Amino acid sequence: MEDLAVPTTCPKCGFRLLAPAEACPKCGVVFARLAGPRHAVRPRDVVVTTGDLHCEYDVLGPVYCQVSNKGLFSNQLDQLADKYGIPRSSTEAAPGTLVFAIFLDEWPVGQQNFQRAFLVCVEELKRQTIKLGGDAIVWLRQDIDLDTSGFQFFYMQAYATAVRRRG
Repeated sequence: MEDLAVPTTCPKCGFRLLAPAEACPKCGVVFARLAGPRHAVRPRDVVVTTGDLHCEYDVLGPVYCQVSNKGLFSNQLDQLADKYGIPRSSTEAAPGTLVFAIFLDEWPVGQQNFQRAFLVCVEELKRQTIKLGGDAIVWLRQDIDLDTSGFQFFYMQAYATAVRRRG
């Protein structure tokens, strides 16, 4: 069994700890109580829902992720997708369309990457939830902001509440 690391930031109030501690010096929350049982939770085991769960749970706090496809040859979305093993879309533009887009002064915003960005955000939220000692995510929401000035790109934000189910 894998032991969970002592947090460097209080999951309740966000206070940054300078050294490992059993409780937060600012709000007094005991980290062992938030961590729950000392068993390893894998990202694939974290339950994610856009609504509520039909069981009792303890709220651990909000989780948030933002990714962007900004960047011609390397971007945050591609880096995180590669890190988590999320494949590229089969409908992504071919490399030759880059030159074509520059000459026509039309740059696609990358809509084919929306699903990939969503999967990256969910994976990141799962990992943040595990760090807080949780095993489920409730009330997941996401938003996409488009920047269509010059080279077009998007930002996707996802946020939810990390929880630990009881029993």
